[in-house]
Amino acid sequence: MMLPEGTIPPPGLPDPAQIVSAGGVGILSAGDTARAVPDLQPGTYPALCYVPDQGSGAAHAMMDLVQVFTVTA
Repeated sequence: MMLPEGTIPPPGLPDPAQIVSAGGVGILSAGDTARAVPDLQPGTYPALCYVPDQGSGAAHAMMDLVQVFTVTA
């Protein structure tokens, strides 16, 4: 993942080099919805949006569009 020059990621995000994709959805048109149903082991995971912001070009994840969730047994 490349950040635009001068962009500083928000604190607490995982190191992008350690991220392993567990699935996801592609870019959607306005008004559309989608759901990803990955098969995850119990643990804590981040959900990240890598769609680039139209204004800055930075991935939404770099603009705090991150949700941490926990999978239980």
